[in-house]
Amino acid sequence: MSKYHVGQVLFMLAGTDHGVIPVRVCEEIHRKSLDGETIDYMVNIPGRDKAINLRRTKANLFTNESAVRAYMLGNAEKAIDELILKASQIAEKYFKYSAQSNPTDSLHSSADQSHESLEQAVGSNVIDLGDGTVARIQLPAALQEIVEEVP
Repeated sequence: MSKYHVGQVLFMLAGTDHGVIPVRVCEEIHRKSLDGETIDYMVNIPGRDKAINLRRTKANLFTNESAVRAYMLGNAEKAIDELILKASQIAEKYFKYSAQSNPTDSLHSSADQSHESLEQAVGSNVIDLGDGTVARIQLPAALQEIVEEVP
C-alpha cells in the first residue's frame, strides 16, 4: 500500500458505476507483530460519520484529479477500441469490408492488443474496462443476432 499522510485528500474510484469519491486520510495506524509491520489508513467519506479502513476497500486510489482522469480515459479508450473492432469484424463478415479498402479511414489499431479480450466477450455484450470492471451494452435484438454470429 502506498504511503499517505494524515489530512491528505485522495480520490477513490469505486463501485460498478465508477463513481469518483473524494476521501481524506484521518488516521494512520502502525502495527508490529511477529509476522512483520503493517500500516493501515483510515479515511473519512463525505456523508459518513464513521471512518473506513482503506485496506478493506477494493477501490483504486489516486492522489490527484489528473491521475484518476487519465485512468478513466484509458479504460474508455479500450472500450471504444473493442467496440470498433467488433463492428469492423461484423462489416468484414457481412460486407467484405477491409480497412485497406477504405483508405480514408484513419482508424489506429490497438485492435491487436484488445483482440484477445474481445474474443472472450463475443457472444455477450460485456466489455472489460480494466481492473475487473465491466460495462454492459444493450443492443437491439436484430443487431444482437448479428453480433452473436461473428466468429
